[in-house]
Amino acid sequence: MIRSLCGLLCVLAPLTVAADEVRDTLAKASRFLQEDMQTWRSERNCAACHHGPFALWTLSELTRRQIAVEPGYVANLAEWIRTDDAAGLLPKPPAGDAKENPSASAMSRAAYLAYGVNALAERTSEVQAMRQRLVQFFRAAQSEDGSWVGPLGRPPVLNPTIEFTLLVAVAWLPHRDEFPELPAMLDQAAAWIDAQPVGASHQELALRLMWAAGRKEAAATESLTKRLFSLQQPDGGWRQAADMASDAFATGQSLVALRKAGVPANDPAIQRGVQFLRTTQAENGSWPMASRPHPENRRTADDLTPITYAGTAWGVLGVVAATAR
Repeated sequence: MIRSLCGLLCVLAPLTVAADEVRDTLAKASRFLQEDMQTWRSERNCAACHHGPFALWTLSELTRRQIAVEPGYVANLAEWIRTDDAAGLLPKPPAGDAKENPSASAMSRAAYLAYGVNALAERTSEVQAMRQRLVQFFRAAQSEDGSWVGPLGRPPVLNPTIEFTLLVAVAWLPHRDEFPELPAMLDQAAAWIDAQPVGASHQELALRLMWAAGRKEAAATESLTKRLFSLQQPDGGWRQAADMASDAFATGQSLVALRKAGVPANDPAIQRGVQFLRTTQAENGSWPMASRPHPENRRTADDLTPITYAGTAWGVLGVVAATAR
């Protein structure tokens, strides 16, 4: 029914963002992502969960599309993350088969790094070793009930247990057969996820849709797709929370999730989302972001650099997903 409705709407109200406009949007964002990553690295001497992993992920996708990424940039960044402890991303190897209780910040860094490393086009032995270490880390850190406990902080980058568990599970689901630890790890996570009621968070909804689509759960995918469609705003974007404006983070996540669910690229909702991102991009290539309050003290962040970088990365991923054929 959803597919038929999409097809009808495409005939009645076609809206396709021109390819040159998309390429210009992505090229501007690519320059921002490279330059801001270099600035963060130079000034902070660390990669951080909101810079290094997102840079690997997004710039790998843009490199595949031959869009404005400096030659060797991604490989250099990956090598720095792999070899320099100052980068602070790659977790230490777990001690044997024992369960571990890593810090919440280590969990967050590793979760996003999984997306970045899995996006790398070249699967060298060094890259495979990084991926293996991450799988072993998450297997050792998985709770007995199948969940992973993430850091308590400002959403959406720092998020509660259900979102964090989905974040980890979605990262590894497409690679289930690549490492011996993954089938049991993902099956245990699935049992826990299935037992949790669906919450009101936009990010949870988007991640649940990616999870359901990846597991080929037709009924759940259709239901979650309808719900995500219903949350699109009149401006074409999506918002993280009901009291916030549409932004690139939520819009990018929505576009990625809907495309993974099989919504066609020329669907009007998808194209309106791309148009929202194209028209709200700042001149420097980033997308403006607001800080969510901290769940404990309700204070917002003074430094918007982290959330702006993460939001811009999701904006890029959304445009790439929405325009891929």
